[in-house]
Amino acid sequence: MKLSLITTSFLAFALNSSITQAQMMGLGFENITNKLSGIDISNQLSAEFYDSGSAATKFGQTIATNEILFTFTNNVSATVTNDGYQGYTANFSEIYFQVDNTNNYSQTEIINNLGGFTDFSSTINPADLPSDGSAVPEFITTDGYGADAKGNTSNTLDSSSDILGIIIQLHNGYTFSHLQDDIVNGALRLGLHVRAIDSTAISDSFVNTDPFAIAPASPVPLPAAAWLFGPALLVAARKRKTS
Repeated sequence: MKLSLITTSFLAFALNSSITQAQMMGLGFENITNKLSGIDISNQLSAEFYDSGSAATKFGQTIATNEILFTFTNNVSATVTNDGYQGYTANFSEIYFQVDNTNNYSQTEIINNLGGFTDFSSTINPADLPSDGSAVPEFITTDGYGADAKGNTSNTLDSSSDILGIIIQLHNGYTFSHLQDDIVNGALRLGLHVRAIDSTAISDSFVNTDPFAIAPASPVPLPAAAWLFGPALLVAARKRKTS
């Protein structure tokens, strides 16, 4: 019986501790300005955030274990039939963060062209989310975070294939779960500014809603050692128990 407990315990440890627990979440947005009558493009704007395992699986992007990859998209090609909502032309041009405790986070990199073509930099103009007082509670932009498309509108997130990445580093023992909690309780918020909606001169501002789970890109495989030795350990345990 003693050998059975040892072998089964070892197998459980091998199967659980050796597997990378890839984590990823999505964010929706709400329109805080609603300047264009009858058109709210909240549904076509999205952000997702990935730990190191899921960033590698989904994008082939290598980041440190204490980093989170945020990605941003603008589904201008959405159709009611395929997506459940109508997409509109729009230049998704500025991203803002509100970070209440900057000791736990820092922005380390902007990654252009994760999909399609983008050209964003960390120099943001305007410096604060436009109409930030319309958010409830008011959105307070934190310096040193976010991204802005450079000059030409073609540099923005203006195609459904465009994907922009921002890497946020975690400090002081913070984990993916801590970041998720901060988003839920409002200690970390995202703001977006989108221009030229439906080919007009009108722009709108958006803030994130609570995170939601998204399906993994593909199953995370068991390590080879687990497949090789796992069955043998179980057989050994069963034989010992019946002997």
